[in-house]
Amino acid sequence: MQKVDALEALMTAVRAKPASRFPPKDDKRLDEHLVFPSCKPSFRMKKRRKVFTIGSCFARNIEDFLQDFDVPTTRFAVDASEWPSRPNGILNEYNPGTIAQRLNWSAQSASTVGMSETLVGPAESCADLLLPRSPDVTLQRARERRGEIDQLYAELPGSDFVIITLGLTECWYDDHTGTFLNRMPPEDVMRAQKGRYVFVNLGFQDCVNLLTRAFEQVTAPRGRHVILTVSPVPLQTTFTGQDCYTANMRSKSVLRAVADEIVARFPGKVDYFPSYEIVMSGGTRAFGKDNVHVFPKVIGKVMDHLFANYL
Repeated sequence: MQKVDALEALMTAVRAKPASRFPPKDDKRLDEHLVFPSCKPSFRMKKRRKVFTIGSCFARNIEDFLQDFDVPTTRFAVDASEWPSRPNGILNEYNPGTIAQRLNWSAQSASTVGMSETLVGPAESCADLLLPRSPDVTLQRARERRGEIDQLYAELPGSDFVIITLGLTECWYDDHTGTFLNRMPPEDVMRAQKGRYVFVNLGFQDCVNLLTRAFEQVTAPRGRHVILTVSPVPLQTTFTGQDCYTANMRSKSVLRAVADEIVARFPGKVDYFPSYEIVMSGGTRAFGKDNVHVFPKVIGKVMDHLFANYL
């Protein structure tokens, strides 16, 4: 339990006004139906510097507004037959387990090509469990694609800034290899190897432990900074037995608390940016017809707020 002297806490609230008060509807932090919380950046971003983005589909949305930066992930693409909606959408990482793995593998220059136990199915129709669910490809193509992704992540150590978006806490885990998976294994594979694959709903301490070790490596180079966010894009299916809306709120609440803890552990190196709070303040009006994906106009406002504070 962190204790702060009572008078010191009072003065902190006084100095932070009006941000220390919840915004009424006529507050300057409101724009139309969105709330834009005040930010206290511990660093500044510079245009034309290299920015590496990691995370859920919201990370891909953020990339669309980083035209003034060198963003390696935007140069990656697969054929539409492998990921039809966005050329680099197959890079999505949703949970702290897979995100931490990618960060660690990048720091260690590890190759995923030889991690054959997470490539399942026949050679002519192979599923890659390290990637989001997508059409099966040949084993040769799966290995080739892993090599391409490894080459992309080789650019992370040379990046000036890293933007990481945490998506959800529900995930799949391979107990045999000790690997977090980026998708549910095919049902026939789970039936053939009962007990190997497990479902995990990560808790606060699980996430903190995973991310702390990974962030130690990411922030090790002097001058590299991380912007940490939580994706407003909801969990679309839950495996907990709860109503999906309730399960999603649990997931996002855990991740939001985790983000604060990570920022506290890496002062001056990691900042939290409230993209999640901005979007959620708009309710369902911030989302498209599927009530899952955020309207591009809203994402644009989120990024305007980020640039207003960090440039």
